[in-house]
Amino acid sequence: MKWSKLKQLSESKLCESLNGRLQFYLTVHRKTHDQKSILWVTLDGVELFRFSDLGFEVKSNQVYENLIKEREIKPIPWHMPLCELLESEEVKSLHRSSDDAEEIVRMHGVYPSWEMKNALFDYLNLPFEEARVHEHIFIRSMTIWDKRLGKRRFRELQIEKLTDLELMFYEIRFLSEDASFT
Repeated sequence: MKWSKLKQLSESKLCESLNGRLQFYLTVHRKTHDQKSILWVTLDGVELFRFSDLGFEVKSNQVYENLIKEREIKPIPWHMPLCELLESEEVKSLHRSSDDAEEIVRMHGVYPSWEMKNALFDYLNLPFEEARVHEHIFIRSMTIWDKRLGKRRFRELQIEKLTDLELMFYEIRFLSEDASFT
């Protein structure tokens, strides 16, 4: 799906108090390898947050290098035949460290824009109740801004169980609603 259509559909799902005020943007850096991009969200023209492919990669690589040092992973034994090399414990340890580094970075709220764009697409194609309990934090967070989450159900949200991103979405919606909301 083209970004313009994804943006239009995403913004059409917003609750009344955020409709027209909250906007999604995407910039693709066409001259970078694999066309890296940045996705960001603004409220009344002020940027709330952004997700960057390059930012995610930089943070992941920093954590990855630290994990290699902490875990004292030995250098790759390049003298081995390729079949043995790919099955070596050193290569397996590097792969585990890479996966762990990406997970650690995500736990700190840094995500690549491609993942968020895909999550936005998935959100639009999920029934609301499935999106509310989805495993991806961005999909769950988007339901807080959704017009299908009425005032009564919004008031019933258990704030203490929300993640940092969900809490940020909650605060934005709470503050955007009129005084009669509370």
